[in-house]
Amino acid sequence: MKFLRESEEHFHFETTSKLGNSYGIGFPKEGGHTRESIERALAKIIADTSYKPIDYHWKDLKWDPNTGADYTSSDANDIGIQTGGVDIITPAIVYNYQLWFKNTKGWTFAFQDGTGDIYACGTFLNGYHTVEYNSSIPVILACASY
Repeated sequence: MKFLRESEEHFHFETTSKLGNSYGIGFPKEGGHTRESIERALAKIIADTSYKPIDYHWKDLKWDPNTGADYTSSDANDIGIQTGGVDIITPAIVYNYQLWFKNTKGWTFAFQDGTGDIYACGTFLNGYHTVEYNSSIPVILACASY
């Protein structure tokens, strides 16, 4: 995972999806977190999970940037996804879509789009997180925690 940029509310990093596509993750600055503290936490998450096979237990979502649908199932709420959605990034510089969500439990979450690609985001901090990505079917259909 490499550092991309800093915005007013987030530190942005880039990583690779399950299908090999690059995507960006935004970690919130709230609570006094620094780029360095986030990088240390990310290194620990990667070290702790990189050797483990992942058995996804998908929870229903329907976050569609084209229709504005933002359905979040109660099962997704139970694992810590309070709310979320997908926006179209205009103008798109690198990525066309931004998945955003607010979590209430610290996990690594995986999100699956309409192509079957999976975008993971470690959330050692509760709050709003972002995932920027490109997809031919950008609707987010499911999430899982691990």
